[in-house]
Amino acid sequence: MWCSETMVYAGGGAAGGALVGAGLGWAAGYVAGALGTEAAATTTALSTKALGEQGQKWLERVVGPGGQAQVGMRTEQGRRVIDYLKDGVAHESKNEFVKLTKSFMDQAVKDALLMRDSSSGVNEVVWHFWKGASKEVLDFLAEQGIKWIVY
Repeated sequence: MWCSETMVYAGGGAAGGALVGAGLGWAAGYVAGALGTEAAATTTALSTKALGEQGQKWLERVVGPGGQAQVGMRTEQGRRVIDYLKDGVAHESKNEFVKLTKSFMDQAVKDALLMRDSSSGVNEVVWHFWKGASKEVLDFLAEQGIKWIVY
């Protein structure tokens, strides 16, 4: 389990808890109980599209209704599609174990650019990892000012 100065551990139990970015306690209790087992039980035999759709469903259950799914936005480094945008918070859902790759870093940098661009309407970014992420990934997000939750 990984924590940085801005992260705290919340939850626990047989299904596994959640590492929660500072200020995100609203989701910890619900997710640790309601989605922890479900997320852990999803097979890796799903297609990439099916994995994305499942992650989107979990994300909408955690964040709640009233947001917009798959919102395209422009940054100075190119287009970025936000998985779920609600109340100025951009949520990214990852339904596979995530390692530090160029593609991942490109997405995170674009998210950080959106947060710094007052005209984007994005005030905060939260990444949701349903199957985990490497320490390098979590550290990179923290460096970008992006909050994260590992379920």
